[in-house]
Amino acid sequence: MKKIVLLIMLACLSMAFAGDKKKLVPKVYGRINLSYGMEDINDADAWKLKSHSSRFGIKGSYDLTDTLKAVYKMEWGVDVADVSKASQDHIKSRNQFVGLAGNFGTIMAGRHDTPTKMAQGKMDLFNDAETDIKTLTAGEIRANNVLAYASPKLGGSFSFVAAVIPGEGSDLGDGPADVISANITYNKDGLYAAVARDQDLGEIDITRLVLLYKVNQWQVGGLYELVTHDEDGSDDHNAFIFNAAFKTGNTRWKVQYGDSEIKNNLDSLTVGVDYIFNKKAFLYAYYATMEDDLDNEKDYIKFGGLFKF
Repeated sequence: MKKIVLLIMLACLSMAFAGDKKKLVPKVYGRINLSYGMEDINDADAWKLKSHSSRFGIKGSYDLTDTLKAVYKMEWGVDVADVSKASQDHIKSRNQFVGLAGNFGTIMAGRHDTPTKMAQGKMDLFNDAETDIKTLTAGEIRANNVLAYASPKLGGSFSFVAAVIPGEGSDLGDGPADVISANITYNKDGLYAAVARDQDLGEIDITRLVLLYKVNQWQVGGLYELVTHDEDGSDDHNAFIFNAAFKTGNTRWKVQYGDSEIKNNLDSLTVGVDYIFNKKAFLYAYYATMEDDLDNEKDYIKFGGLFKF
């Protein structure tokens, strides 16, 4: 209940400030992503209405000087469909931070996706679906206690993000940062490439490579992730994900395959189609199947839509 009241208060404040440009001018934003379809889990099937990472947030900036501004963002995940969960699970914290931005880049503090997670860019063709890349990888982490720096564009194509995350490990007396995470990205002329690293994340290190290329109506992408154990390296695991999409008119056809030692040798295949109205709304349908070495088999047939505001 307290979270609901807070959201209402923030929405009211944003409307109150909107008419005065000298004050903070927050932007209320969000998305609703709903699907209806069949889920077959180990030969037990059911039809469900499901919310896929629907969200609501408020963000903005405030000019401190001619060259320096304060920036902020408060975002919550909202489950608009699943009544089987407890009410406290219907609203959950997502990225929430405050920071300073200028020609030097952006410094931020709060809760945020790690630079390794950010490195995926727009590679995941089935983001927020059951076969989202987080089902295959270990690097999709939204961490608490993040202190981060994001560079401006360097040379028109390169940028990097670096973060220290104190308090995320279990050891005491280990200095100002339990976890260090960083990425370097290149983005120009349809080519996106990234390399990222999480250091001392619990007892593992994570290395991630991402490649995405867009040309004419085509898009092809790939992701490789290596999880290295700090002890002796004997249990190192990796994951591969490949995908492709073809757009004709308002229709985009897409396919994505993943193979992950990280998640019990999980194999994943998803094929789907989007009908895109504009940048704010599209309809979709997909079939997905997953199977691992523990004899878990999952199949999905989904029809849905996403609307941004």
